[in-house]
Amino acid sequence: VLKGASLYSFGDVLVKASGFFLIPIYTRILTPSEYGIVGYLQVFSQILIVVLGFGFHGAQTRYYYEHRDEKETVGKFMFTINSTTIVAFLFLIFPLLLVGSLRGWTIGSENIPFYPYVTVTLLAVLLSVLNKNVTSSLRMKQNFLGATLVHVLTFLLTTSATIFLVVYLKQGAFGRIAGNALGLAIIFLPCYIFLYARHFKPQFSKEALKYAVGFGFPIVIHLLMGTIHNSIDRLMLEHYLPISELGIYTLGISVATVLQMFVTAFNQAYQPSYYELMESGGETREAHIVKTFKFWLIMITLATCIGIVIGGPFLTIFAGSQFRDVSSIFPYLLLSVYAGSFYFFFSSPIFFYKKTHLLPLITGSS
Repeated sequence: VLKGASLYSFGDVLVKASGFFLIPIYTRILTPSEYGIVGYLQVFSQILIVVLGFGFHGAQTRYYYEHRDEKETVGKFMFTINSTTIVAFLFLIFPLLLVGSLRGWTIGSENIPFYPYVTVTLLAVLLSVLNKNVTSSLRMKQNFLGATLVHVLTFLLTTSATIFLVVYLKQGAFGRIAGNALGLAIIFLPCYIFLYARHFKPQFSKEALKYAVGFGFPIVIHLLMGTIHNSIDRLMLEHYLPISELGIYTLGISVATVLQMFVTAFNQAYQPSYYELMESGGETREAHIVKTFKFWLIMITLATCIGIVIGGPFLTIFAGSQFRDVSSIFPYLLLSVYAGSFYFFFSSPIFFYKKTHLLPLITGSS
């Protein structure tokens, strides 16, 4: 677990650190209002990724460990969930994309144009969902190096495209959005075809779809409520305050994800190993889990304390004069990430024992 988490953490640290040091470039070119547009569209992107993904990447991991010696069965499952995702996009999201672009719709109190902002965001949603299936496949096979390389390459391509569009072509908020979509498109085809789709068994399976929907439906409700729970603040800020205030808040959220990366990296490395440990039925598995939790708790608490002490003052200078107010809200954002991080560790037994019907209740009560 620690080996996988360390490798994943290295990749995430590299990505987040590089992204962190790009902030002074963005904050000195983009205005708080442009940052607000990006943050507002990220809310819709996150919600649609949850809905379109339908928890299939989690079902894929669980199904693999139940049928790991049946390559053809797993191949049918992978083909089924991916073809279902693509068909759902074509019938549910693409018509919205087409009509909104042609009719000149706008969204939000600031009347953000549907085209090109939302159009490009919707295209990036499909790429993000399918790319998540790829990295999930690598993680479930404990190919942490491959998953890390895909993650890092995705970041390098999306960042290069974003810098080109924002810095050199002066495309503002649209440059941030389009750069992300362009980078995903470049990395998607080779990774999807050569690392993932070659394992498909091109045969649609109703049994596989039933399994995926049964496993994923409680998860998607849980994740959807969680996403809305985490995003309602940005929707309220956009509605009641100038979008520049949302831009400052969005920057604070972006920096606070440096802590989130440790949580996510550990969870992504821990869950497959947890499944394998529980399947083994070893007598020492409980002691192993407790030992891992203690290590995780020490590391996440230490990282949070360091961030609170140095984060605010550092951001006052680092983010630039337009975004100096972010330093006053940053400690509270870190504490919210710390509190939410406990979910990732304690949710693994829920997934393993297929008690995913409990997730909506937990998230709903939150």
